[in-house]
Amino acid sequence: MRNILYLFILVSIFTLGCEDPIEVDLRDDKKELVIDAVLNNDSGIQKIILTRTVGYFEPRGSNPPVSGASIALLDADSFPYFFVESATEPGTYIYPNGQDFNRIGEQYGLVVASNGDTFVSISTMAPAAPLDSLLWRFESGNSFIDPYYEVEFAAKDLVGTGNTYFIRSFKNDTLLNSGESANIAYDAAFSPGADFDGIEFIVPIRRIGINDFDNTFQLGDKVEVQMMGISNEFFLFLNLAEQQINNGGLFATPPSNVPSNFVNRTTSSENRANGFFVIGESNRISAIIQ
Repeated sequence: MRNILYLFILVSIFTLGCEDPIEVDLRDDKKELVIDAVLNNDSGIQKIILTRTVGYFEPRGSNPPVSGASIALLDADSFPYFFVESATEPGTYIYPNGQDFNRIGEQYGLVVASNGDTFVSISTMAPAAPLDSLLWRFESGNSFIDPYYEVEFAAKDLVGTGNTYFIRSFKNDTLLNSGESANIAYDAAFSPGADFDGIEFIVPIRRIGINDFDNTFQLGDKVEVQMMGISNEFFLFLNLAEQQINNGGLFATPPSNVPSNFVNRTTSSENRANGFFVIGESNRISAIIQ
């Protein structure tokens, strides 16, 4: 019995000590078009960005740009607004003035023609809640963070259930965004199903969501907040995208592309597009911390 036990231990040691490399032949899927078309009525340039998908293990942000496309935005009267590719940023298509897009509550269509495919999408221009004011308070800091100013905005959700918003903050004209979460609101809170219609936005949205505690506000900084109205569909898209970005750990699910609202109208093609088209009203407020 003892000899058998020794033999079992010896075999176990050799088994654990031998590692045979296994090469997995990962499928190199066809690279699909990605359309980033988040438009609003801000004055100044509006951008649509076209790229291609990359493999799962490729670095984030390495998507190659797509040049040579034709892009037109159509209002409810089919009046076209043409986006022209930037001479300095390949794959970035620009329109000079978002204030031309001002028909809140009406539908806009986007047509993207690229490499023999014609992708179309429709979005209703959503209203944005007005921003009343910006407030800040000094925080003395602790052993983990230096002294800083914490900022919040004052605003109320528009009356009527189901308004959705995309809120972004800027420090000295630079967007504060970790890339792993989006500050979005359904009425004055995070999600449907609760009575938060027409009231002040909850603290996690109006305060926590606009401060980056790795890049805090200091005395003399310019702070700006943008409130953009978005469709319920884009609200869901951002939620799903955030889940994919933060999908990891022991209970991670297989990664997948988030469903797009683009349809390929080229009947002879099976190519599809990723990304989303949304258009909404934009309200902004800014101040200098002093």
